[in-house]
Amino acid sequence: MIALFDDAEFDFNEAVQQAIGRLSKNPKGFLLIAHSDCHTGKTRTSLQRVLALDKAVAATTEAMKSNTLILFTADHSYDLRIKGESLTETSKASDHTGIGSAVSLEDEHTAEEVPLLAEGPGSDRVRGFMSNTDVFHIMMATFGWEK
Repeated sequence: MIALFDDAEFDFNEAVQQAIGRLSKNPKGFLLIAHSDCHTGKTRTSLQRVLALDKAVAATTEAMKSNTLILFTADHSYDLRIKGESLTETSKASDHTGIGSAVSLEDEHTAEEVPLLAEGPGSDRVRGFMSNTDVFHIMMATFGWEK
């Protein structure tokens, strides 16, 4: 187990790539769960973490999708809203300084399902929104322990 805690200098993608480098030395394979806390209660911080997470997923997928099942999902949804009217008004400004007022983040979990996305061997078992208990069975089948 590797636990990484972030601060202002933390590079999520670099941490994920270093973990993959170390774990991939195991000839039996590996399981890496990389979790980014994108639910901070601070809109800017949350969106920056979503972008950092996206960068790590893209880099990992590009490098590993030929021989590795890569799953991307969330443990729950939360209330992030983009107000269309405000966004339209602020997007007219060339510097987009007012865009922050168009985005709100409530510090609450919501009941929406979250997407499950996949690339690589076994990704054909993944179909959009699925029960989180299905993730376990997808992983087991990928290891050859379930059909």
